[in-house]
Amino acid sequence: MQSFEIREATAEDIMEIYGTMVVEQWNPGVFDQVTYSKSKSVHMFVGVMDGRVVSSCCACIYDTQFAFFGLYLVFDPKNRGKGYGLSTYQHRLRIMEQMGVKSIGCDGALEQTHNYAKNGFVDNYLNRRFSYFVTGSELINEHISIDKLGNKTLALFETKFVYEPRLEFISTWLDSDPTMKFASKYNEEKELLAVGIARQAQTGFRVGPIYANSLESAKEIIHALAAQLPQDAELLIDIPEANCHSDHFIKDLRLRNNDFECMRMYRGPVPAAALDQVYGVCTLEVG
Repeated sequence: MQSFEIREATAEDIMEIYGTMVVEQWNPGVFDQVTYSKSKSVHMFVGVMDGRVVSSCCACIYDTQFAFFGLYLVFDPKNRGKGYGLSTYQHRLRIMEQMGVKSIGCDGALEQTHNYAKNGFVDNYLNRRFSYFVTGSELINEHISIDKLGNKTLALFETKFVYEPRLEFISTWLDSDPTMKFASKYNEEKELLAVGIARQAQTGFRVGPIYANSLESAKEIIHALAAQLPQDAELLIDIPEANCHSDHFIKDLRLRNNDFECMRMYRGPVPAAALDQVYGVCTLEVG
């Protein structure tokens, strides 16, 4: 590894990372790479061997104290097991410590959790992926709005579900993807009760976040999103097993198990999140 170096990713590197995500069947949103390039909260690192990018990882800093790790990749299977990914990962960890980050989260592939544990990460709960297929008969209830949600509105609403506010990331994410569909539920006093977002992916639509004050509200959000999409379209939802209503949510909507799971892990203080109101995580890549 004498010619191996680690540096911040360029826009060209990010496109290569995105291409590898597609090849590895991570099924990213079609505009996710735009968010990664534009957001000042997302710090992308690449490992370079003999002038070629061989590994990547990123950290999304929400405000000042919390970061979420993702996009841990070694592009060529022939280069795996040689330490390129681990070196890039550890470099990212050191940078976060230097920046004063106190707590770090990640959604780790189950076969990699033992490696994260070596760096102080602790298992918290499983996120499981399920699919909903649009029937064409879904309706939008009268208390549901499908207007685009304001950046500040979403950032404020989700504060009880995340470690700290992430207005910069949310603003960049919402403004970078024209495929997004929105569903928001309000009470008679115009207070926001539930929200869901769907964005077009390489296959189907990734759905998240889904925050809802009740099981019924969460189901209404799914139906409102589905009503805006073509019949038979697939909605992919990563559901926290820690939500005590998740089994009913899955059963009532007849969701199909994708047999894909990852472990939410934390290094440092764990967010006091209201997980019983989280029916779909925002993204597995950046939390």
